[in-house]
Amino acid sequence: MKNLKPSKNNRTCIVCEKFIYGRSDKVFCDIKCKNRYHSELSKSQKTIARETFKILAKNWTILATLLGDGADELHINKVELARHGFDFTTVSGVEITATKTSFSVFEYVWIYKPNNEIKITLNKKQEPISPFIFKRWTNRYSPTIFPPVLTDVFQNNQQRNSS
Repeated sequence: MKNLKPSKNNRTCIVCEKFIYGRSDKVFCDIKCKNRYHSELSKSQKTIARETFKILAKNWTILATLLGDGADELHINKVELARHGFDFTTVSGVEITATKTSFSVFEYVWIYKPNNEIKITLNKKQEPISPFIFKRWTNRYSPTIFPPVLTDVFQNNQQRNSS
C-alpha cells in the first residue's frame, strides 16, 4: 500500500476540512462529504424556488380577486395594491417595448401609469393556469393565501379563458 500523505499545497475538503489524498483536482475527502455538499446545495435551491412560487401564487390570488369575474381591466393605486400584500418585485414575465414596460404574473399583466396608478389587465392570449397547478397551490398554501371564494374566481377565469 502506498504511503498517503497530505499533498504539498495542503488541500482540505470543503465540507469537513480533512486533508485530501489522491488526485490533484479532488475537492472532497470521500463520497459522504460530496453527497452532503450537493444535498445542501439542492436543498437551498429548492427553498428559493418554493418561496418564489409562493409569492407568485399570492400575487396571482390578489390580482384574480381584484379583477373579479367580468372585468378585463382595472385601474388601482399602487399603495392600495401594496396594502393587499402584493409583491411588486416577483413577476413571471416582463415585456419591454419602445413605449411601455409591462409586468405579468401568469395571465395577469400590469403597467405603471402616472400618479402612482397601475392598470391591471387580463391577457387572454396567455395560457391560463392549469387546474392541476392550482390544486397543488390550494393544497400547499391554503387557507393563508387562498380564501375559499378564490376557487370560484379560478373556475370562472377558466371558463372565460376557454370561451
